[in-house]
Amino acid sequence: MNKNNYIGLLLITTIIFVFSFFMKEKDINHVPIIYDEVISNDTKNSNIRYYVLENEYIKIKISSLGGKICYSEIKNYKNWQNNPTIIFEENYKNSFYIKNDTYNFNTKNLVFNIKECYFQDNNYILKLISDSDIEYIYTIENKNSYHVDLDINLENINIDLEDVNINLQYNLIRQEKDIYNEKLYTKLYYKNSSNIVSSKDESNLDISINDQLHWISFKQNFFTSIIEIKNQFFSKNKFKIIDCNNDNLLKNILVSSDIKLNSSKNISLKFYFCPCQLSILQNIDKNLDKIIELGWGPLKSINLLLLIPFFNLLEKTNLNYGIIILIMTLAIKIGLFPLTYGSYMSNVKMKIIKPEIDLLKRKFGDNPYKLQQKYMNLYRIAGINPLGGCLAIVIQIPILLSFFYFFPSSFELRQKSFLWVSDLSSYDNFINFNYTIPFIGDHISLMCLLMTLSTILYTYSINQNNKTYDNMQYIGYLMPFLFFGFLNHYSAGLNYYYLCSNIITFLQQKIISKIIDEEYIKSRIKKYDILKN
Repeated sequence: MNKNNYIGLLLITTIIFVFSFFMKEKDINHVPIIYDEVISNDTKNSNIRYYVLENEYIKIKISSLGGKICYSEIKNYKNWQNNPTIIFEENYKNSFYIKNDTYNFNTKNLVFNIKECYFQDNNYILKLISDSDIEYIYTIENKNSYHVDLDINLENINIDLEDVNINLQYNLIRQEKDIYNEKLYTKLYYKNSSNIVSSKDESNLDISINDQLHWISFKQNFFTSIIEIKNQFFSKNKFKIIDCNNDNLLKNILVSSDIKLNSSKNISLKFYFCPCQLSILQNIDKNLDKIIELGWGPLKSINLLLLIPFFNLLEKTNLNYGIIILIMTLAIKIGLFPLTYGSYMSNVKMKIIKPEIDLLKRKFGDNPYKLQQKYMNLYRIAGINPLGGCLAIVIQIPILLSFFYFFPSSFELRQKSFLWVSDLSSYDNFINFNYTIPFIGDHISLMCLLMTLSTILYTYSINQNNKTYDNMQYIGYLMPFLFFGFLNHYSAGLNYYYLCSNIITFLQQKIISKIIDEEYIKSRIKKYDILKN
């Protein structure tokens, strides 16, 4: 080969390489991820095909029988058994179909075949058509999206329909280790035309809702599926909720709603399959944050305006979530320190003046009015505000209760580990039993046990400082055991927060007691004759 041949071969190789590169990019960016699966081992449904659409966030499977979504999976997350997070699956008798009883019209048993599938405007589009000329158009975004559009075209059918009835059956699949709490948080939510969000969670519920609805949410603890109608409403709604006696299922929810058809006989629906994460839900609908259990009234405001923004800020540091909880506890304790300082000072001073209080009781016990005056004089001399210890407690109680809702509902803590805890959003079953113990359950949570011991230690410290020997001290020791039975099933993150809070409170009390000059207070009291008439 001469020089020209080598140059020619090099040019051809370069052209082939460049052409292959650009064609590969074209395939990646413009060919939709659409494929079909045929059930060959099921003789009953051997002719059913399953068409699959997926992007980075979700995967859905559409059955040719009824043209319905028969499978939905939220990718990038696992359930408690480390299996895919499947929200909707036909094997659990879930269903979706539209009908009209007047004309004996039902899509449940119609066979849909592919009419077209293509990529357009960064969307994957799948068009299905039935023998009755009903057209289903599924659209899923290629980019980060948790929703699937379904446009139903009934224009070509030979029935004069004015409205149709949509039917959904959801057997909500268990995703979390703690099935008891997951059932507790499993509810049906809906938003009416006045933008009011309501919920239903009662088992064996069978009711009718006459309001016009924008969307309906089938909500579990950390995941939800939502159906929304565009430019129309769901009306004449019937809801039925049945509790499932199954280790893999939570509740069975059936929904029947009417849709008034427009002149073009088109229905536009959106299906969302997404985590119950505040930022994701608010991007869908600003009212969807109401499906997350954040407490009522001021407790919800504390979570939305204080705890969640602070938590999100700390989350950006990429620290372990156990460290983030510790930092949150420290920050709250430091922020409340001016108030708690006054409370601690009052408690220690009350301990110092207790002998004088006993003297006043013995001398003026027969005259309550006089005794109260002497008490107030003694408090003034010692520098004690009788109400000083109440303000800190009043402010801390709503924060403590807000955390009670925050931890079990925080998606960010789901399956996040810390020390021996594998999931901060659920209990840590450090010790398991093969049987159930009344009031405790079938396990012992080590984090809850440590929290209980720290509460007992703190109670003992208070009783020692105040020299309390009445029956109230026994109630103080009883309460931690009652809380243990209650919180043993709750989030390890919540128990860890209470543990950190107890330890920090105990240390604060010890430090403050060291800096109080007891002799100075006693010398002030001696300057005045408190027993003088």
